Amino acid sequence: MYHIVGNMLYLWIFGAPVEDRVGSRQFTLYYFGAGMVANILFTVMEFARTDSPGSAVIGASGAVSGIMAIYLYRCFYSRLKMVLSPVFLR
Repeated sequence: MYHIVGNMLYLWIFGAPVEDRVGSRQFTLYYFGAGMVANILFTVMEFARTDSPGSAVIGASGAVSGIMAIYLYRCFYSRLKMVLSPVFLR
C-alpha cells in the first residue's frame, strides 16, 4: 500500500509542474512512453540474467520515475516545496 501511495504522491508533486509546462496531451505521451521504456528495459535486463525465470512486470513506478526525470530536465530551475506528513514516517 505504501508503494502505491508513494507513487501517487510523487506523481502529484512532480507531475503537476511538468503538465503545466508541456500540456495535458504531451504529458500523457510522456507518461505512457516512460512506462513502456521502463518495462522494456526491465524485461531486457531480466532476460539477460542467466538465473532469471524471465518474468516481466507491468507497473507505474517506471512511468513515475520518467516523469521525475522530465521534471529535472524541463523544470530545472523551479523551486519545489514539499511537506512530509508524520503519517508516512515511522
